[in-house]
Amino acid sequence: MILKPYIADSQVCLDEPPEFNQVNILKDRSFYKLLMHDLENFVSKAQGVDDLYISSYSDRFRKITYKPSQLANLYFRRIPEFVKTVGLLPSAYSYDESIEVFISCCKALNLIGSDALLSDYWNANSNIAFHAANATSINIYNDLVSILKSETRRLDVQKRKAVRLRIFNRQYVNYCKYINKIFDTCARLVIIRIDLFYKKKLASSVTIDRAQSDIDHLLRNKRHNSIFGHMKGYIVKMEYGIDKGIHFHALLLFDGSRRSNHSHIHIAQLIGKYWVDVITKGRGDYWNSNAKIKDFKGAGLCGIGTINADETILRYNLLNHVVKYLCKPSQYFKPKIGPEVRLFRRGRSPKVSLTKRGRPRGRRQTASGEAAD
Repeated sequence: MILKPYIADSQVCLDEPPEFNQVNILKDRSFYKLLMHDLENFVSKAQGVDDLYISSYSDRFRKITYKPSQLANLYFRRIPEFVKTVGLLPSAYSYDESIEVFISCCKALNLIGSDALLSDYWNANSNIAFHAANATSINIYNDLVSILKSETRRLDVQKRKAVRLRIFNRQYVNYCKYINKIFDTCARLVIIRIDLFYKKKLASSVTIDRAQSDIDHLLRNKRHNSIFGHMKGYIVKMEYGIDKGIHFHALLLFDGSRRSNHSHIHIAQLIGKYWVDVITKGRGDYWNSNAKIKDFKGAGLCGIGTINADETILRYNLLNHVVKYLCKPSQYFKPKIGPEVRLFRRGRSPKVSLTKRGRPRGRRQTASGEAAD
């Protein structure tokens, strides 16, 4: 059976997968992630043709009045928060095109660290925020939108973005094929989804070299550690976040006929503790997504835990929510100088026998309504 990933217009869907938009699931860990997501949306919308600026006009008493655009209504009050946040990003790294353009525009307008962003007008209600007395903040917003509109439309920016999206799209398709191949060799898999990172007080001091050394150490040790027994494959992605610094999203796949199908939460916990106690020697921390499996099931988006090869809806969720999230283009970063870093790591593809063993698998309906072999 080949379960295909869903790709819209030959590109990875850029929206956050629904399971990771559930604020009630990750609300305590998602502030900066959601803020950066909103910032990317703001930059994208600033490329629009019209309805971007805060316009001014004089009423019949010659009193200046301001009328906010739809974009201003959505994002005017967020500008100081956006500027402060990008000011926290290490200058040693480069980021995705939206973030890079926003940073360059803020620098051009001398906004980073500017006292002009401390005005109470930024957070005032609409009747006060778009008042004539707030001309300084309104002008800053209009200038920022104007330069963003110009910079995001530059041909070189558009080309870089297109190239990066093609790479991530290709990565996503390859990883879906990789997981489908593993299912062709196993009737059942135990899927572990875990985040590996560093304690908050240490995160900013962790270098790329240190982080890569730690994750490579963990993956090397899997060969001689019973915790990783009967692991059939893995996908690991390195990212950077303001709150967590350099961190890893890991998807680990175990043979469900050889590992207990009911212990996936415990397996993830053991791996997390191994990362903390052995690999990072107390400097690390982890997040066990499998411990939240009831929340994902309740939302109809579960793609982790125990999955049989013929459970096409669970496999659909695995590919189109879990794997797609791992391959999301956001939170991209790389050093400005030095050798290339490995953002992705993956196990070897299994060799699939031409004659498949076991009873023929029936056809079930996928979540999209299409029959899968």
